[in-house]
Amino acid sequence: MKDGHLSFNATCYSKQFAFSQQLALYSVINKDDVQIIKIFNEIDSSTVDCEVTHIDGKPSIEVIKEFADTLRYSKDAGVRFNSALAVIQIDRGNKSIVSNGFASRSYLPEKSSIEYSIVCTNGTKTKFTREWKIGSLFYHAFNTSDDYRNNFCLTNEQILPSNNYSKMFVSKNYNEPMSDDELIHKSITTNFYVMSDNKTGVVVIPTLHVSGVDIVKEMFELQTGFDLFEEKGIKKVSNYLI
Repeated sequence: MKDGHLSFNATCYSKQFAFSQQLALYSVINKDDVQIIKIFNEIDSSTVDCEVTHIDGKPSIEVIKEFADTLRYSKDAGVRFNSALAVIQIDRGNKSIVSNGFASRSYLPEKSSIEYSIVCTNGTKTKFTREWKIGSLFYHAFNTSDDYRNNFCLTNEQILPSNNYSKMFVSKNYNEPMSDDELIHKSITTNFYVMSDNKTGVVVIPTLHVSGVDIVKEMFELQTGFDLFEEKGIKKVSNYLI
């Protein structure tokens, strides 16, 4: 039960397969104070950090918001929006990015492919269509449709794999800044940026779930970042939780 509503997930119809676009998207505010969607991670490295202007012919922000509103992750629209984009995982100080939400799903997508319209820093505009890559950790459990039905639809037992979906598709180390703005301080959990107007500071928090981190030391690191904001005369601070 969640938020007062009963929820039912039948393993017969979901979560036996992973559907991936083999890319990850993130959102930033551009120099015109407009929120945009960009490519964070891609099997085609030439498109990384290009702006996604349209998805299937519709403005990308609208598409992501519409998808996010189908998620039962939270009552908060902002939390749902973030959950539709890239997720950074931190484990003992090692950061990695995994595709999530919009570009990586456990339910059968409505369409077999998605078209992305992008514009890159050199002004080049292009489109590409990406079909869903389908993977499963349960291929060992069936060879025919009857096998699948017997193992996943007619039994209460789950055939669990030894690993997880997060390692199946796109992943990368996260060590570089997310934009061209100045990175002034970097800790295990948080990055501090100064925007090009030299008045706005952005605190990027990849995740609130960390392991193997000295919390006391990390608090001092955070204080250092905010002290640097003060020294540089930052008047406005925004947080960006991935």
